[in-house]
Amino acid sequence: MNWKKLFGIKENVTEESNEKTKSDSEFSLLVDELELVGFFKYIDSDKINQVKDEVITSGYLYGDTGRDFLADEEDLSEGGVGTFFEEISPFLEKQGIELTINNEVFNEERYEIQVNGEKYTLYTQVDVENDKYVEINTRRAFSIINKLLEGAGSKERLFGLYGWNDLIAIFLTNEMYEIILKFEQDENERPKLMI
Repeated sequence: MNWKKLFGIKENVTEESNEKTKSDSEFSLLVDELELVGFFKYIDSDKINQVKDEVITSGYLYGDTGRDFLADEEDLSEGGVGTFFEEISPFLEKQGIELTINNEVFNEERYEIQVNGEKYTLYTQVDVENDKYVEINTRRAFSIINKLLEGAGSKERLFGLYGWNDLIAIFLTNEMYEIILKFEQDENERPKLMI
């Protein structure tokens, strides 16, 4: 009987640490490649190296970059889209978008929001009856922001990472998105364009 294996004692610790070092160095290369395409441009230049080090140490690509925002899908579907839009408005302002929420109607039959004078339906009674309203609401909310970004001539788009109560809204350019997709093999860790 192999007692080391039974109790989880590693026989070749060097091999495991080499795998981790390789993974860390690949992640570091990803971070450097993203920096070249402006990933850290919303951070004060004197803090970029510190944020890069924190990103590499934590393994969470979006930490302190100013690109990620909590977007709990349940909260969004329960009348929270306006609040979410207000939370991301500083980022939108950097893209030349002044966001004005003129009206928000939320009840059991529908959820509508008026942004910059234009009315959007987030979900209807039919969506609620089909039990698809949470996902539909999120996709439509992200779509509104992406439409505003496109209209402003910004290359940034809003992507989603994870989902439901853990949904993170992430702003990326298509170039950044493609770089991340080349690196990230785990489907759950890949951002998704919410359309």
